[in-house]
Amino acid sequence: MLFALRTIQERTGKDLGATFLSGTTISNSLTELYLLFKYLRPKELERQNINCFDAWAAIFAKLTADYETFTLRAQTDEDGYYRNLVKLDGLAATDAKSVGTRLQEIAKNATTGGEYLPIGELYGFPILVKTESSIREGVEVKQNRFFIEGAYKYTYNNGQLAMSDHKAAATNFLNALDRIPKLMEQYKTENEKLEKDLPTLREVASGTWKKEDELKQLKSEVAALERKIQITLAPTELQNSIDESKIKTTFEKSNPAFTVESDVNDNRKAIKGIKL
Repeated sequence: MLFALRTIQERTGKDLGATFLSGTTISNSLTELYLLFKYLRPKELERQNINCFDAWAAIFAKLTADYETFTLRAQTDEDGYYRNLVKLDGLAATDAKSVGTRLQEIAKNATTGGEYLPIGELYGFPILVKTESSIREGVEVKQNRFFIEGAYKYTYNNGQLAMSDHKAAATNFLNALDRIPKLMEQYKTENEKLEKDLPTLREVASGTWKKEDELKQLKSEVAALERKIQITLAPTELQNSIDESKIKTTFEKSNPAFTVESDVNDNRKAIKGIKL
């Protein structure tokens, strides 16, 4: 069933390209919601990098653990703001200007070949850069994106670095960690919305496909057309066979003394054994 659904979804390029029919009651559980999404919304799961049930169920726990680790390790200044203690590989300085300048140089010059390259850390969370390629107006364009890694790879400003502001570039990763609670809230909101949509999914799963009769009719018409084509072609093939037979018979009757044979060895013809 999964293979059939994937085939339909690949052809349409969309999720929800199929209908579920269930003979049992659908319960409102995390497990069943995941299964529904696995079959009906694979692109959404892929977008969120969820490839198994454990990943689905553990999202909140992992986000919470990362944020708790960050707040426990983070140092604050006299005003209560988190200090930006970014450490970059090969750079002793930790001030915003030095860190921002080095990050901007990396953004301009790094080439990672699509791999995540570690370049430093912040409170024990690795800082990564990745070169991504895309085609714009027929031309390949390469762009470096930046991440800070915990259970997930977090970004700020979609991983794009501020190229005209040293301080903004240097605080990119601190901002990425500090916005984890917002990610949790967004995920919670999405889940609540999905739970509201669950009755609709249940109705879809327990209903019948309105196009089923139409599809059966189309299949029937295609089969009838194929039979008609076969019937149309059959007399032509039979007539060609008959015509060839007539030609051969006529030739033999008109030339009873001659027999045409092919000489495979010297590629010449013989009539009644006489070489030509």
